Amino acid sequence: MEQGTSRQRGRGSTNILFDLYFTAEDAKRFGIFERENLRRVIREAIKRVEMTWRSGFVDEGHGWEPGAMSVFESIQESHVRTETWPQDLHLQGEVQLCNYTKDNSKAAWALLMAIVAELHPRKGSYLVVERGPGRRIRVKRGGQFAWEDNRIFLSA
Repeated sequence: MEQGTSRQRGRGSTNILFDLYFTAEDAKRFGIFERENLRRVIREAIKRVEMTWRSGFVDEGHGWEPGAMSVFESIQESHVRTETWPQDLHLQGEVQLCNYTKDNSKAAWALLMAIVAELHPRKGSYLVVERGPGRRIRVKRGGQFAWEDNRIFLSA
């Protein structure tokens, strides 16, 4: 078998879907629905977990509410995508990291936690999914979390 083929090296990907909810006060204080602030938070989280940022874009074409946008940040290992719903004080998204050359499942979790630590959501939920070539989609785990006293509390 050739070195580097997906059958030999590919391990699929780790996807973490997440929903974050904010109080109106926290959304304003932490700039959750401000374009450049949200991009800064995601990019700093990428850097903090030693991933390689490649490019990104923002689509504010929804037109529904001020602050409604989709943010996509491409990284060497895959991407981070978020969508904002300011009318509901809600941000949803996903962290997807490929496991092509190594297992990035811990890095995916660290990246999500770095984003959460900067955004200070009042509560949230997550779902970890593994998938890839030649594999069935597998839900690995899911749960809820809350943010209190500058700490994240997880529950399954």
